[in-house]
Amino acid sequence: MDRIYRFSPIESEENFKQVLEYLTIELDKLAQKLTGESLPITTLKVFPHYPEEYEYLIDLVSKLGPKS
Repeated sequence: MDRIYRFSPIESEENFKQVLEYLTIELDKLAQKLTGESLPITTLKVFPHYPEEYEYLIDLVSKLGPKS
């Protein structure tokens, strides 16, 4: 499968961790730019692009902690 999106499809826990790290860094940059300060991230949503990616992420996230 060719990669149309930067990180998708997410196919490993290591890849998922890279996605989360990238998102938190970019969100912090955005918060700094808009508000001049860092803001806490209390919820982070990752949307899959493919059905197989969705199934993988549901399984992976369910092992990481409770639903919110």
